[in-house]
Amino acid sequence: MNTKMKLIAMISVLLGGITFTAGAQKNSFSIGGHAGVNISKLCCGSMEINDDYKFGEGPAFGVTAAYGVGKYISIAAEVNYTTMGGKKNGMQAVTGYGSNGNSVLYADFDNKTVLNYLELPVMARVTFGDKFKYYANLGVFGSYLLAAKNETSGNSALYADKNGSRKHAESVLSFNSD
Repeated sequence: MNTKMKLIAMISVLLGGITFTAGAQKNSFSIGGHAGVNISKLCCGSMEINDDYKFGEGPAFGVTAAYGVGKYISIAAEVNYTTMGGKKNGMQAVTGYGSNGNSVLYADFDNKTVLNYLELPVMARVTFGDKFKYYANLGVFGSYLLAAKNETSGNSALYADKNGSRKHAESVLSFNSD
């Protein structure tokens, strides 16, 4: 893990653990916030174009509110903003090129995918502890994709193989996104 990732992980643990809420007490209301860094990795399906994503990082923050319905039980809801995604640098699969447009070819460029979400969890919260209050949440959440962005950069020829030893064409293409 490189130094930047270690720093992000450390800040995430410190900030992510700071939530300003009171313990559950009947008829009590608490509100708080949380912030940190989300470290995520894209992976999906069996298509080669989805392979080899590395971890990406982005902000994660939100507000939380809880209403105590018993001495140790409360209902909690949150509104969160989070960024997820992944990165690929170097030789990778591309589609939309070739004689039929459906061929999988390869090119050497940088690729970053950023997905911004609004998350809305609703949970039952069980609080325990005397000197320090701890809690466990159980519930459901929904999320809404606010924005999806794919940023690419670099110039490369197209290759018929992942090793880049067989050029598909002599022309060089730009993968620079605007």
